Amino acid sequence: MKFFFPDSQDFVDPYFDFITEKKSSLRVRQRDDVYAHQLFAKKPYDGILISKAVVDGVPGHSSKTRYSEGQRYRFFREGAHRFFRLDKSFTVMGDSGAFTYVNEERPPYSNSELIEFYEKAGVNIGVSLDHIIFGYQDKKNKNRTHLQTDRHYRMEVTLDNAEYLIKHKGEYSFMPYGVAHGWDKKSYLSSILALQKMGYQYITIGGVISLKTDQICDLLEDALRVSNSNVQFHILGVGRIDIAQRFVGSRLISMDSTTPLKKSFMNSSKNYQINGLNYCAIRIPQSYGNLKLRQGVSSGKIPQRELKLKENLALLAIRKYAKGITNIEDTLEHIFNYESLISNKRDVLYDKYKKTLLDKPWENCNCEICKDIGVEVIIYRGSERNKRRGFHNLLDFYSEMQRIENQ
Repeated sequence: MKFFFPDSQDFVDPYFDFITEKKSSLRVRQRDDVYAHQLFAKKPYDGILISKAVVDGVPGHSSKTRYSEGQRYRFFREGAHRFFRLDKSFTVMGDSGAFTYVNEERPPYSNSELIEFYEKAGVNIGVSLDHIIFGYQDKKNKNRTHLQTDRHYRMEVTLDNAEYLIKHKGEYSFMPYGVAHGWDKKSYLSSILALQKMGYQYITIGGVISLKTDQICDLLEDALRVSNSNVQFHILGVGRIDIAQRFVGSRLISMDSTTPLKKSFMNSSKNYQINGLNYCAIRIPQSYGNLKLRQGVSSGKIPQRELKLKENLALLAIRKYAKGITNIEDTLEHIFNYESLISNKRDVLYDKYKKTLLDKPWENCNCEICKDIGVEVIIYRGSERNKRRGFHNLLDFYSEMQRIENQ
């Protein structure tokens, strides 16, 4: 089973200075930065998922793109593999980025525009143009879920676009994947059978990111039951170890997700994963980058000198602890002295921080990031640390998928 990592401009400065907090001089964003697969000797994923909505943006919504004009120009000039510095062992999958325009009446692109994007990018796999349907209903949430009034229209548009893509198969070089959407199991299975009738051998199941694992597994089991033995499946936006365990060796051949990376800075306490265990990152935010701290200083509630002193003492303490110079109690005291200026979560975080510091999980990891920056990987502070921790999580997640596949 393959794992794809969706591109959302996630890279780091390889020369970032963790002591001075400064990026390398003369750095050009993206061009001089590195992706997760460049930092590890082992693969952290099988390929990258790129979206037209992320690269090109959504017409009328300039904020929907993460690519600058220069980056877009280079992306199309070089092609996806060269732009992302991927060798040919990596697969590039493309989709339209339907989550970006979910609130629009219809997809903002034509089928020919999406095909042109795939061809210019040089993708290996191209997913048909879709329109997400939210509000999945089954016995567990039938009375709680609001159904979209235009769900039938969205399903029809998605299937019509899939039919267009496969009818023009001889005009492009990538492998076409059709998208199945629905609002309950019956409508999803209807979409799958329609795609199968069109001639699709690869079907992606979309719109299930908000579903619980058992709901997804239940849907997948029926999808495998009703489809032909030559039809294989990909789940869009969902990467969960328990799903991989349940369907290893089946016709579920791939999934994609940003969850392992995002948990490094979005999860309240599970920020660093290793060998099935999760640890809470130690929050020592940059004083100049924290809105609450800046407001406290500007209002006079927090003295600037006290703020910088407590921040520096917290950083010094955790680094000295990692070297075995300071004991854990003094280290935690310095951390929470600084944390108290931001919030009052000592009671919530104390035991979690203590476990992280006692176990020192970064010392038990052989990945290049943990060996290179040590305790910095567990400090929740700025994108350079947080994304490196996320990259570590990606490698750990992918390694677990590989273990399941090979057991």
